Amino acid sequence: MKHQLFISYSRKDIEQAKQIKREIEKVCGVECWMDLEGIKSGDQFEDVIVSAIDKSDCLLFLLSENSSKSEYVKKDVKYAGATNKQIIPIKIDDKPLRGWFLFNFGSADVNDYNVKEQKDKVLNNIKEWYGEERKPASPAIFASSGAKPKMHLFILLDCSGSMYGLRMEALNRSMREIFKSLDFDAQDIDIFVNVLKFSSSAEWMYDTPILLEQFIWKECEPEGQTMLNEAYKQLNTAMSDDELFFGKSSRQRHLPSVILLISDGVPSESCSEERELIAQNEHIAKANRFAISIGYDTDINELTYFTSNPKRVFTISDEELSEGLTPLLRRIINMGMYSTSCCAL
Repeated sequence: MKHQLFISYSRKDIEQAKQIKREIEKVCGVECWMDLEGIKSGDQFEDVIVSAIDKSDCLLFLLSENSSKSEYVKKDVKYAGATNKQIIPIKIDDKPLRGWFLFNFGSADVNDYNVKEQKDKVLNNIKEWYGEERKPASPAIFASSGAKPKMHLFILLDCSGSMYGLRMEALNRSMREIFKSLDFDAQDIDIFVNVLKFSSSAEWMYDTPILLEQFIWKECEPEGQTMLNEAYKQLNTAMSDDELFFGKSSRQRHLPSVILLISDGVPSESCSEERELIAQNEHIAKANRFAISIGYDTDINELTYFTSNPKRVFTISDEELSEGLTPLLRRIINMGMYSTSCCAL
């Protein structure tokens, strides 16, 4: 079955899941797969579930209080994400979104299947997407244009004097490794990367963002102060330019950007005015924002303000840099890209 829609759900919601399966198959003409028997052992899980996800174009995640607590559902979603399957979350109960789902997909656009207009949207989009030719999905599932969707990954890097030595050496080494082997499948998304280096001033690593597959990390040297306000200004200017996001084609859809701020200190000057600028910038507001504090002297309040979510601020000590920085960076970048690619429905 080459074009299945895999349905991931909690067995406590099985009656709703069956109803949704019947509706999708009837209205959309799409073959759905779901575990009706309940797979218990690890071997069976790997043999049956993994095979079913592999054969599916995308995973329909029935989001509820029950499924958010289900370890099996989490395994479904994690495996689907690791194999670059499209993930479509739909809400099936009246409980607020929280916990594991918010941490991993906090910015995802979730349709409520119990609201007729949103339910119709889901069904119509699935029907339109599969169509008669059954074309493979793009991560920007259900985009109205045939053009590849576009996404930006921006890294704001503190290059002040306090980053001298081990800290900057570890960052340069880790970034070289990551951008040589970033394991996010970008075949169906045009991902553009740039790095904003800030110290006593702020400047971009490249004049314009570079396609992920062509991006090469340039060694950064530490000097000067921590002028985060200058970085905010530059970021706001760049992300106020519609040409950056949409180019010459208004048909090309732009997915929310991923922005990672890395710092080891306290801003040398107040950022209050610049905070107002970025707070009013719609492209920044919609972005998946993360921050890394290197050491324990960083202004965590500033990083929290930037991300708008304390759970997206990560701290790493100097002792952990050599072994821990690369996996942390890889995790955050993939998390941001993965969350963004799930926001298109």
